[in-house]
Amino acid sequence: PALSGSKASQEMGKYSLPFLRMEEARQMRAAWQPVFHSASLAQYAAPMRDGAERLMARLAQAEKEQKEVNIWRLLGDMTMDVVGTTAFGVDFQTQSDASTTGSGEDPSKSFTAAAQTIFRNSGFSGNPLLLLAVAFPFLVPVLKVVAKTLKCLDLLPAKMKETVIANKLLADKALSMTTAAQSAEAKKSDMPAVGSFLYRLASEKNELNNYAVASQAFIFMLAGYETTANTLGFSLYNLAAHPRALERAVAEVDAFGSKIPEFKDLSNFPFIEAVVNESLRLFPPVTGTIPRHTEEPIELAGYTIPAGCDVTVNVLHMQHNPSNFSDPELFKPQRFVKGDPEFEEHHPYAHMPFGGGARICIGMKFALEEVKLVLITVLQRFSIQLSPGQIPLKLGNGATLGPESGIFCKISARSSPL
Repeated sequence: PALSGSKASQEMGKYSLPFLRMEEARQMRAAWQPVFHSASLAQYAAPMRDGAERLMARLAQAEKEQKEVNIWRLLGDMTMDVVGTTAFGVDFQTQSDASTTGSGEDPSKSFTAAAQTIFRNSGFSGNPLLLLAVAFPFLVPVLKVVAKTLKCLDLLPAKMKETVIANKLLADKALSMTTAAQSAEAKKSDMPAVGSFLYRLASEKNELNNYAVASQAFIFMLAGYETTANTLGFSLYNLAAHPRALERAVAEVDAFGSKIPEFKDLSNFPFIEAVVNESLRLFPPVTGTIPRHTEEPIELAGYTIPAGCDVTVNVLHMQHNPSNFSDPELFKPQRFVKGDPEFEEHHPYAHMPFGGGARICIGMKFALEEVKLVLITVLQRFSIQLSPGQIPLKLGNGATLGPESGIFCKISARSSPL
């Protein structure tokens, strides 16, 4: 029974947007669309700035204590904090503890730790059935039987239980908050503006039931935490490891001044945007696209792919292919800066860290807004020095591409521009 998950996680798995077929996905995306409209994105900047300020306080404390920090974990706490305020309108308190090490907590007590558990245990290479358990919780009973039959997969019961408990924590929270949102609407209660994401999905006239709405909230909790923290971490890592790029980024930030940027200001940071794009090229959040089902035969690179096939794209290989990018293993953010002597034209689908086409990640603009806003804020106030042994960075092969154990560094306040 402990491995079967909650009813919430089982029902919500049926409405997981990344795995819906085309027509169902269109309907679900239509319900999501207002949440990521430019007017909504502008409103999200305030809670993003609040989350960034709490992160700044933790970094300042780390400097005061002269501690080495795992900034990747601190960024994860911050991104989960932003998920709570922007999506649900509540404080998850993921940045409220006194710790500055970002070491993580008991998955049964922490949303951040629960999300970490799910991603850590959901790697393709180690336990492929665990990824299915996360994506389709209602299949857990079947997967248990398969795991016993295919012992070569080494699907450890302890890890399966740990993953399902973490899944249940987040799924139950998403469902309970969806129900609360609908109750508030029914009573015509005042609803917090920063929580309009969930409240809009729950209260607008559409055909989504509670489980469908909660499923999207659950996905946002996971994707909004892990992939955004990874992108921020890789961007800071790349800058710290490349002094010339860091100098250019800081000069751009200093030209803007010391005020915290708003959504409308982000277009004034072309090099910061290039740093993020290049980090996403080198370290895409997901190394391959979710398989898509061909509904009719297609011609692709001289091959005929019949109808009824599942097709996936190796994003990591494509973005590291020298036919698409020169010196593909080098960090060269200037390749994304129009007007720069080293600017490179590339096929629009050669760089697709968020996927592409009709199934492109619907939260892409939200994620990029948060990454750029936080990255600018960090560079305004702090310098980061990588701890020894961080180059090259060891990567983990989980459900997403991220650091194996973290990004360790020393923090120092900036006394003057570089």
